[in-house]
Amino acid sequence: MSPPFCFPVACAAILITTGAWWYYYSSPNHGRRDQLPRDLRTWRLANEEATWSILSPILALNGWKSWDTPYSLFQDRPEHSISNGFHTGGSYRYMSPYAITKLKKFHYHNAFVRAVRNKEGYDAVCRVIVAGNEGQNCLKAIRRVAYGDATHFCDSHVLPLLFEFQFEDITFGIFPLMSGMNFHDMIPSIYCHCSLGDFMHMLTQALEALQFIHHKRVAHHDAFFNNFLVEWQPDSLKRGAISVAHPRVWLIDFENAMSFPEDTPYGECKCTTPDFLKRDNYGRPYDAAFMGDLSFNAFTLDLWQFMYYAQYLEIDIPTLNEVLRNLQNQSTAESALRLLHDTLCTFTPSQLHVPFRYTEPSYDCTED
Repeated sequence: MSPPFCFPVACAAILITTGAWWYYYSSPNHGRRDQLPRDLRTWRLANEEATWSILSPILALNGWKSWDTPYSLFQDRPEHSISNGFHTGGSYRYMSPYAITKLKKFHYHNAFVRAVRNKEGYDAVCRVIVAGNEGQNCLKAIRRVAYGDATHFCDSHVLPLLFEFQFEDITFGIFPLMSGMNFHDMIPSIYCHCSLGDFMHMLTQALEALQFIHHKRVAHHDAFFNNFLVEWQPDSLKRGAISVAHPRVWLIDFENAMSFPEDTPYGECKCTTPDFLKRDNYGRPYDAAFMGDLSFNAFTLDLWQFMYYAQYLEIDIPTLNEVLRNLQNQSTAESALRLLHDTLCTFTPSQLHVPFRYTEPSYDCTED
C-alpha cells in the first residue's frame, strides 16, 4: 500500500478501536460479569437473589423478566399467564386449593435456575448451562438430545431447549416451565395416592427416555428419579377410578452428562470413574463397581442410578416384583424397557389399579 493511503487506513483503525473501547466501557453491562460467580461450582452456592438481580438487565435484553421472589427458594407467578403446554395440573375437578396455589409458584433448589416471563406472558425457566470453563459437556449433550430435530420424536422425553443466549462466557438456556413435581414425588406417601398402574406407566416412559438418549450416545450420569419431571400427579387411588389420561415424563439436568460420537458402537462407549463420583461431597448413592481404574460401559451407570430406588418398591404381584429386581441387571435401557413393557401387557388396567408400598433406603451408603 502506497504512503498516501496508509494514513487514512490507520486513522480509521484508530477510530474503530477507540469506538469499540468507548462502547465497551460505557456499556451499562460493563463490569457486570465480575460480579457474577466465575464457574458452576461457585454458582451453585451463590446467593440466588443477589445473583439474578445482577442478571436482570441481561434477561431484559433477551426479552425475559424474572418472577418475583417473596422468600428464598420460591417465586410467585405474575398474573394473567398463558398456557405453555407443559405447566399443567391434574383434573380441575379433583384439584385441591393447595394444588391450584402450587401451580402459581416455582420452587427451585439452587441459583442455577429462575422462572421468567416474556412480554407475551409466556412463562419458562432460565438455567445457567455454561459458566467459565465448566458446562461444555452439558451444553453439548443438551444440543444433541433436547434441541432441533431430536425434540420431534415421540420417544424423546427430554425437556426441550427452546432458546439459548450468551453473556460473555456464560450460556443460558430457556426451557419450558413444568409443574415442579418429579418422579420421586410419585412414590406412595401421605401426599401421593398413585396406583401401581400410574407408577408403572411413568416408569416405562422414564426408561424410554434413557433408551432415547443412549441411542443418541449420551449418558446422563444423574438418572435418579428426581431428575424426571412429571406433568401432574395422577392420584387415581384417591379418585377411585383408573386415570383416563397419563402425565408425560420429562428428563432434565444433564450437568454430569457424557457424550460419544453418534456412530460409536454401543459396546465401545466406555469410561472410567467420572469426576463427580470422586468428590468428597457427592451425596448420591453409588456402586463400588463404578469406582477404580477399570473402564465400564457409560450407559450402565444410568441404569444403576435409575433402578436404585425401584428396588425398594414393595408390590403384591410376585411376577412384577421379580421383573423389577431384574431390570437393574439388564445390559441396555432398551432391553429393560422391553422386559417391563412385555410384562405389564400381561395385566389388565384393573389388576394394576392397586396400592403399592415403598421402604426408604439409607441414603448415604455405598452399595457393594
